Amino acid sequence: MKPRLVVLGLAAILLAAYFLLIERPRWLQERAQVDEDRIVLQFDPDRIVGIELFRAGDLVVVERDREDVWWIRSPIEYRVKKGAVRNFLDRVLEAERYYEMAETLEPEREEDFGLDEGTAALLTLFDRDAQQLHLRVGKATPTGDAYYFQRGGDPAVYLASENLDAIRLLNYQSLRDPSLFEIEPGAVDALRIFTPAQEYNLRRDEKQLWRVAGAVGKIPDGAKLKQWILRDAIFELCNARIRAYLRDGMSNEELAVFGLGERSPSLSWQSGERSGGVAMGNESEQIGELFARRLGEDTLFRLPSTLLDFLEKPLAELLDPSPIDADFSGLLAMDARWPDGVELKSVGNGYEQETVIDTVIQDQLSVVTQNVFYGLSRPEIVGSLELAEGQGLGQLLGAEPIVITLRFASEALVLEMGESSEGGSFWLRLAGDRVAYQVERGVYLRLIGWRQAVRSLG
Repeated sequence: MKPRLVVLGLAAILLAAYFLLIERPRWLQERAQVDEDRIVLQFDPDRIVGIELFRAGDLVVVERDREDVWWIRSPIEYRVKKGAVRNFLDRVLEAERYYEMAETLEPEREEDFGLDEGTAALLTLFDRDAQQLHLRVGKATPTGDAYYFQRGGDPAVYLASENLDAIRLLNYQSLRDPSLFEIEPGAVDALRIFTPAQEYNLRRDEKQLWRVAGAVGKIPDGAKLKQWILRDAIFELCNARIRAYLRDGMSNEELAVFGLGERSPSLSWQSGERSGGVAMGNESEQIGELFARRLGEDTLFRLPSTLLDFLEKPLAELLDPSPIDADFSGLLAMDARWPDGVELKSVGNGYEQETVIDTVIQDQLSVVTQNVFYGLSRPEIVGSLELAEGQGLGQLLGAEPIVITLRFASEALVLEMGESSEGGSFWLRLAGDRVAYQVERGVYLRLIGWRQAVRSLG
């Protein structure tokens, strides 16, 4: 290689190194300084613990508690919906200053910029060190894509990006948590249902089964309920979202106009020492929604009307005569043995059962197994018959029954099931029980389908 080319190559390497090691860091630093100078308000969102916004005589105060949960403190006491404050702070932080409009704000020009007392929004942020940051936001420009503002301690008026609309638009209603309650479905221990037509209490027992708490007419204390209906209703209650807050501080007379008088339908819950409830009134002008309020509160809002469907069900329709006293969400395994000697076993957790044949999991059977599980967890009982002393289900059927074993953590339940010799009726019995229950044919057909699916696999 020629000496001249070597020299040129070394020069190029040195020049590249100079740019990467010296010029580029310097350029990045200058660029960062320029970007920082263009930031409207510099702060760390994670260190902000309080927000005050004063606008047109109204004050909104929001504070972060020791558990890092944000609360509205004024004009009402209310939990802030998740992510609302962070989204607000991020939008303010991203606001970009364009240029200076005036070195100082003359009193006669306050209205021109919307920075007068009746128009301006005054924002104060409080950080963990008790430091305060102040921002005064005026009106938007005629094009609507920028806002006038002043920073605390700086007399100049600046123009900033439209991100500052977050401050102009912020109000306590937009921050309110739309969750009806902060409670997990599995934590609910008891329910109270009230309508003008019926009133009763429900409780969850040691097996996590829902039962009637206290006799209701001819329905005895401890009567078992259809678990799937209760499970769905509690899930809906715990996940209900308020569609719109309408008005705070309403009197009893005002609430009664919306059907929320003393005898309005209500659903109450208890979880340990915690409790809550919701009263439901008239249908609103919005399809599928009704007026409601939390028990003990005076705020009117709209809720989906589906919760009322559960309240209006007669208690008698919720009763479950099935002999299977178990919470199927804790099912560990399900075995079945047919009269022809075929045996199937399923393993899994609760609702996710998989079939095992010769210790090999057959994915092809998973859907069929789910159907069997579904049918046994909510069998529709259409009648019952007390067997004679020493009589087994086989004698009633005229053939050997299918034997199903449900295995839970603390117990195993053995069921017998089959079709009567005359055909058309299907019977279920808990092993050792004198009573046989007639069930709708779907449960039995699911078991037959399970067996046929195995046969189709060869």
